[in-house]
Amino acid sequence: MARALADDPWTESWPLVLAGVVPERTRLGGLPLRLKSRDPWRLIAVSGGRPLTVAVEWTPQGLRPLTTWDDDGTAVIL
Repeated sequence: MARALADDPWTESWPLVLAGVVPERTRLGGLPLRLKSRDPWRLIAVSGGRPLTVAVEWTPQGLRPLTTWDDDGTAVIL
């Protein structure tokens, strides 16, 4: 992310895939969630307290979860 911002300081968002992260109410893998986006309850429910892989959009306001995958490998749109 630092490299993307160095290349273009006006970058508003950046796609990321985070692996092995456990979602919390306000954080994901230790990084803040964008609180103005949807509540993370669906993400927390899919996780069941276990680490998972999540596709997110990084914004200066925090991470915006987009998609995760359940235990069967089915994509869950958030």
